[in-house]
Amino acid sequence: MVFRFTPSQDLEMMRKLIRQKPFAAKRGATLEVWDNVAAALSTALQQKMKVKQIRDRLNLLKARLKANEQASFLASDVEESLDAVNIQSHYSDVDGK
Repeated sequence: MVFRFTPSQDLEMMRKLIRQKPFAAKRGATLEVWDNVAAALSTALQQKMKVKQIRDRLNLLKARLKANEQASFLASDVEESLDAVNIQSHYSDVDGK
């Protein structure tokens, strides 16, 4: 039987990912952190989850978010200014000016 994520399960997955921070793991510890995410999510959902399932779902959600943001941007008909993109560029100055 194929496992299908529900919106509440997506939220639980995101909570586990935020807590475990697999993308911030040090080199060599990444797989262990992803295994911890899978174990924590399996416990929370009471369903055996594999790392590949979680990563695939995360990539799908990211792709959907990007598509929705692009559609929203095109529908808004508002041009984004360069200042809005580079709002934090002043942090690169050493003296803060």
